[in-house]
Amino acid sequence: MKKLFVCLANSKKYGNRCIAGIELQKTELGFRVVRNNDAPIWIRPVSNQEHGEVDSHLVDHISLLDVVEITVTSPMPKGYQSENCLFLEEILQVVSKTPLRKDVLDRLCSQQTGMLFGNRGKAVHSEKINELNHSLILIRPQEFSVYTTMTDKNKEPIRASFIFAGTTYDLPITDIEFEQEYYKNKQLLDSVKHIYLTISLGVEHNGWHSKLIAGIVYF
Repeated sequence: MKKLFVCLANSKKYGNRCIAGIELQKTELGFRVVRNNDAPIWIRPVSNQEHGEVDSHLVDHISLLDVVEITVTSPMPKGYQSENCLFLEEILQVVSKTPLRKDVLDRLCSQQTGMLFGNRGKAVHSEKINELNHSLILIRPQEFSVYTTMTDKNKEPIRASFIFAGTTYDLPITDIEFEQEYYKNKQLLDSVKHIYLTISLGVEHNGWHSKLIAGIVYF
């Protein structure tokens, strides 16, 4: 079955990639957001690899806000990662681009007003993960700031601090394109007025599922 989605997550995953977005339906007037009640429906194309990661060469041509057409072969929900689906890997076509406008992005945002994935922390414990039925959400944060931290390997992982629904979060950024642009110009957000974040819940590691910033749209 052919499906359309607007790409809102484009991140690193076990040496390859993870892309995801909100499902769209083409209409005479453009595209309509597909919803389950009030919540936008997310699509995460996955492979048969251990963690569902997608080979980089299949998605190198895809950027955030691209409207992508895929052929879904079967849903592949995995607990809280209800958005997963298998797809024909030879068909991942960019068919349009979503306008970079506040009114458009606001329609894609979740109406959630509580804590991200049920707590104020950086991760969800594996004992609590079955209480969740989703692993992706688009939000508009407050007081967003980016910083880097040195490690023993002299790398500088990028993290962000922000406020959402009255709670402060500090999460790693896995958005590949943002990482590249940030290292070129660490002031790239200085004059930005609008920021939207795709928050993803990762696979289990040492008993925890980390919250990740998998996509950043800014203008």
